[in-house]
Amino acid sequence: MTEFNAWVFQGNPNFYDLEKYIQSSRRIYWNTPNRNRAKIAIGDPVIIWRSTIDRGAIAVGYVNELPTKAAEVLHPEALGREFWVEQEVVNEEEWKTGIQLVDIRLGSSQGMVTQEHFKQHPLLQRSQIIKNPRGTVFQMSQTEFQVFEELWKSSSMLSASSLVGESCAKYKNSIRKRSFWWVSHGSSFSRELDGGYIWCPVVRDEDVQRPTWINVSKVRKGDLVVSYAKGLVRAVGVAITDCFEAPVPEGHGSWNGTGWQVDIDWVFLDDQLRPMEHMAQLGDLLPARNSPLRPSGEANQFYLCEVSKQFFDVLTGLAGQLDVRFESKLDDAEIDVSSASETEASYLRKARIGQGKFREGVMSVRNFCCVTGTVDPRLLIASHIKPWRESAKDERLDKHNGFMLAPHVDRLFDKGLISFSDDGDILVSNKGIEDVLKSWGISPDHRCPPFHRKNLPYLAQHRALFGFVGLDS
Repeated sequence: MTEFNAWVFQGNPNFYDLEKYIQSSRRIYWNTPNRNRAKIAIGDPVIIWRSTIDRGAIAVGYVNELPTKAAEVLHPEALGREFWVEQEVVNEEEWKTGIQLVDIRLGSSQGMVTQEHFKQHPLLQRSQIIKNPRGTVFQMSQTEFQVFEELWKSSSMLSASSLVGESCAKYKNSIRKRSFWWVSHGSSFSRELDGGYIWCPVVRDEDVQRPTWINVSKVRKGDLVVSYAKGLVRAVGVAITDCFEAPVPEGHGSWNGTGWQVDIDWVFLDDQLRPMEHMAQLGDLLPARNSPLRPSGEANQFYLCEVSKQFFDVLTGLAGQLDVRFESKLDDAEIDVSSASETEASYLRKARIGQGKFREGVMSVRNFCCVTGTVDPRLLIASHIKPWRESAKDERLDKHNGFMLAPHVDRLFDKGLISFSDDGDILVSNKGIEDVLKSWGISPDHRCPPFHRKNLPYLAQHRALFGFVGLDS
């Protein structure tokens, strides 16, 4: 399981006007000492803490850009250099963490959580920000952060801000990790697949507790589901709703009353997979409890089981059918989960396929293919440098996270079969791809025109993701 970390970022108003800074922009940056940089991850919760005067938590947010040198951050205009109380010489080599703020409360009248709140709580009084408050960045455990979050939400002044609940919900969604599920359909499998859902009776407190029915209540929009029936994996789907209560669907036997339902957008496999034939690859990845399969490959009589991402990846890799149909559904579901409005969702959907404002922005930086020189916009694709699925929301819309590429070059770049050095040299994954380039009349020794400096951090991440590290010098 991935380690959970939350962070307290402390600022001293005697030296820096952090109140004006956090009110100037919801996107901010914070100095990050070496000892913490390696632990910080995209989506980690963040508390902004004011020291010295009226001490306490005055804002919450989450990490949206990994620690980066000040000279290389994606949004240097948000560094807030103008808010130093006295003239400050900015060190371009300082490391800054990008933070997206979701709620700000500058005083007790607005519902901030004060230092006294921390000191009065038996757990928070032992937190680093209270025991040893000298420093800039402090780590919090999951339990500590959950306690803080309850204090933040339950402040007696909460009614002063009608948007707090919405902000906290969006905040929690921003850090929620996707879950992976296996559904073993019964006799109603064709109805569930054709109808686009999974369903089971609600389990009440007084009922026999069936963990794999209760699992249905835990499914959330954007989760992934493997469909299994009569010995075969038949489809893979994306949950397009959270679980909700619904009446018995037509054709579900003798059940009556209310049930739990999740609507699923299924992608049917062209070649259905028989897991029993692949237990050498799958057996060690089965969950220890409530496993969908026995070591022999026979199915257990469970309805919905949670599986690991590793199990899901191996299984779908064996199926070999997760093509662009599934990728498109997955991305659209993720957009719906993370977007605050339909307008924002529309922007993101267009950006995902290289259209709309993202394409216009990329074109404004460079309006031709850096490999082929093609200038006809009808023959160019706005390709993300840091892949869409690996990017934070602001990175997906950033015009510097893209190149205009000819379609055949875009295909190689998007799949990580080629990359580029900072100097513009083409980096090739293997001899076969080098031969492909030659067959297209592209020299593997081609050097692209100089990239914009703001392309370079994204290019570094593309190289790291696809294994080109060490080939970029």
